[in-house]
Amino acid sequence: MYSSLMMDLKLKFRTFIGLAFLISIGTTSNAQTVVDFGAVNELNPKIESINVNSVLHYSKKGDSNFKVTVIPLKPYSFFETLDTIVKYPSDSIIEVKLGIIHNMPQKGICILSNERGLAGYFRLSGSGQYSNRYYDNTRNKEGEDLKTALKSTLAVNYNSMGYSSARIEMFSKIDNWKVNGRGSSVDKIECVYTGRSITNYPFNTGTLVNSPWNFNTEHTYPQGLFSSNEPMKSDLHHLFPTDVSENGKRGNDAFGTGSGKYEPRDEQKGRSARAMLYFVTRYQDYQGFLAGQETLLRSWAKSFPPDSVDVRRNQDIYGAQLNRNPYIDYPQFLERISSISTTASVQKIKDFVVSPSLKTRVSTDTLIYFQDREEMIYNNGTENISVEVYQWSEYMRKKIASDTALEADGILIFRFSFPGLMDAGIINSKDTIVIVSNVLGKEELRFVFEGFYNTGSSIQELNQSVSFKIFPNPAQTSITIGGQSMERVRASKYSILDVSGKFIAKGKIENQSIDVAQIPAGYYLLNITNEKGEIGTEKLIIER
Repeated sequence: MYSSLMMDLKLKFRTFIGLAFLISIGTTSNAQTVVDFGAVNELNPKIESINVNSVLHYSKKGDSNFKVTVIPLKPYSFFETLDTIVKYPSDSIIEVKLGIIHNMPQKGICILSNERGLAGYFRLSGSGQYSNRYYDNTRNKEGEDLKTALKSTLAVNYNSMGYSSARIEMFSKIDNWKVNGRGSSVDKIECVYTGRSITNYPFNTGTLVNSPWNFNTEHTYPQGLFSSNEPMKSDLHHLFPTDVSENGKRGNDAFGTGSGKYEPRDEQKGRSARAMLYFVTRYQDYQGFLAGQETLLRSWAKSFPPDSVDVRRNQDIYGAQLNRNPYIDYPQFLERISSISTTASVQKIKDFVVSPSLKTRVSTDTLIYFQDREEMIYNNGTENISVEVYQWSEYMRKKIASDTALEADGILIFRFSFPGLMDAGIINSKDTIVIVSNVLGKEELRFVFEGFYNTGSSIQELNQSVSFKIFPNPAQTSITIGGQSMERVRASKYSILDVSGKFIAKGKIENQSIDVAQIPAGYYLLNITNEKGEIGTEKLIIER
């Protein structure tokens, strides 16, 4: 009886030409819900809470587990959720955290979804602000604007000490292990290139270059390239103590490996790199010296990040000449400057994500759909994108949603459902949602929907007089049958069908339990028939 009814319903269904779709572009009631974190700095992440009742679609409320997904806007937003699952209605609070890395605008979206699709969402907003207010001028800037802001900031109130005073400051205080917190009980200094150290040395730099000390001052950016002019010559951020012979060995060579290049030891690679990048940011790339090695120096700066020695040295230099090396305080500035030596471009990102429920797989390429299912496309890049959504089926191919200029942080929502004229019953269908865009790597995405829908009034048609419940549902290894009609279920036979009507398993119910451990994850119908021929049917979800 069941199989014949299923076939009859399939034939009825085909007369209605597939699915009917309704389109909504950012017009749902919760589209204006924004959680604003305000100004947040890198030392004090902020957590905000929101009650899901304010964002759930009224039609999706009821007992359900909702997956919580946070999608930050690229490339500088850093929101994350502290709740991956909300067990509604017993749990109705979502917590989202903003921990900033960049002092840039923070945007994103938080999506609630389950097997029925998009259930609700809210927008996220905030503003990054560095705790070191010295860099306030860099807020919300990148590329050339950021380079200009840094150049201006580094020059404000700058104290040019002169070469003689700067060297004495370096040897007696800034790089003196007795003074700078590195744990020496006597005056001690170390060559940054070789590691050779001397103790109880004179601070007179004219004496230091002679035996037995043999120490000199290294200009990381060779002073001959800028004619030994001030204030570059005495800028402590690129001056370091070195062995006389090693200083001469380096000469005016660029950093690197191989013939004609100088490679410092690992302990100095990051420091030399940040000194070079600082120098060109503060002044300019004299004779194009940085251009040929900038890529390598950036990699050194990343591989050998600032440590406590760098932080202390930067602070001590600030006390002497009243400016700082930004790439020690905030190495991430380099992520917002594509080039120090040439014109820096602003990142342009074309990308989008689909709501997580659209990616939830039942098999390798299918999803389940239900009535009034909504899904979302979110532009999480920086550029406008073009997206079109199509429905393909055996009966039609049509465009159901589009936006030729979906802006950054923009949303496109599309809804699909069964037509209202459909006869009662359990319906099976397969449709393909195709998303076409101008985003590289996502020019065409396909999602095959294969599912069922039970209108409720079909119970009489199926002679369903046995009412029961399935626990747990979703299930993993076994299910228990319960409900008010248990006396009519005992000694019953069961059959499990997939969404196409194919029999997957059958047997006899033993102790109100059915073993489903060998059935693949997916959506099924559990059909129970007792000795009187009475039938009951319920949806069964199996997860792995």
